[in-house]
Amino acid sequence: MKKSVLILSEVQFGYLTDTLKYSEYASDEFYITYIGWDCNKKKIEMPGVNVRYITRGSNWLERNIRLLRAFHKEIKLGYDLIFVNYRPGISIVKLFNLRSNFVLDIRTLAVNPKLVVRFLRNLLLRVEILFFKRISLVSDGVAKILNLKNYDILPLGGGCFSSQDKSFENLSFLYVGTLYNRQIIDCVVGFHLFIEGRDASKPLPVFTIIGDSQSYELSEIRKYIVDNKLENQIKALGEVPHNELHSFFENCNVGISYIPRLSYYEYQPSTKTFEYLNSGLPVIGTSTFENKKVIGEHAGVLIEDNSKSFLEGIHKMYAKKDSFSSTQIKNIFPESTWEWVVENKFVSLVKKWCE
Repeated sequence: MKKSVLILSEVQFGYLTDTLKYSEYASDEFYITYIGWDCNKKKIEMPGVNVRYITRGSNWLERNIRLLRAFHKEIKLGYDLIFVNYRPGISIVKLFNLRSNFVLDIRTLAVNPKLVVRFLRNLLLRVEILFFKRISLVSDGVAKILNLKNYDILPLGGGCFSSQDKSFENLSFLYVGTLYNRQIIDCVVGFHLFIEGRDASKPLPVFTIIGDSQSYELSEIRKYIVDNKLENQIKALGEVPHNELHSFFENCNVGISYIPRLSYYEYQPSTKTFEYLNSGLPVIGTSTFENKKVIGEHAGVLIEDNSKSFLEGIHKMYAKKDSFSSTQIKNIFPESTWEWVVENKFVSLVKKWCE
């Protein structure tokens, strides 16, 4: 008999890739209901998945109370498993539903640039973890930081957005992901330096940037583009829904996985790295612990987190472009596709958690 799974998240449905893919590939195995914010973004519909939206209007306190209350009310309807993407205050919901079967899923630690904010948020996370018997984590590195011994690994995956064999005669670059605290302006400056030094007789590459933040980053990038008359070479498109990314992966042939070398990112696997590789794109990636595990000699180049190193990474990609094979790149990590992760990890873990 199919089990019923309730996914609780503060992210609007479809805008956290992980839960989107769990819903997409596991809806035949389980009855899935999803509750999250309505952030006034484009609604993503998925057959077989019941989605409930909670309005995000009003002030911070009222909307968060409304979300937690909606979680509590839905849990009372009875589900075999409550799968919770961690958000502050979720232990309160757990305390009011002690008999329900919860799994607390942690995709990331605090990434706020302010040390005191990171400390307080991670301290709260450590306290709230104590209320949950079952924990799933994205990597062992996160478990090490949290000093956890009993947990299950639910790894990241990546979609395949391009089926064609790539030509690397002319390179075009693609960044997909959040802009918040990622210093993508470094990539823009490094790319600009490359353009300035490019032989005028050779074609100029294009750099497409997809993503946004709740801060200043997108406007900063767009201002730099306009101020330096780079509109033909750098496209900062803002946020694009996950299901509309295919054409960009088809038209580009180098992925950018630029992650600042900060302690709180070091053990955080990157969805975009897997998406690029699964789509046959070699990657320019910063040399974080997790990126070094997957970006090898035949899959791209590793750099440091500054514009000069990004410039050097572009030069290395041009020097190596004739050695890349998109088919070979796709076959490096067959277990990194979302289909594999959901079928071999998520489904089996849900069945174990429901026993």
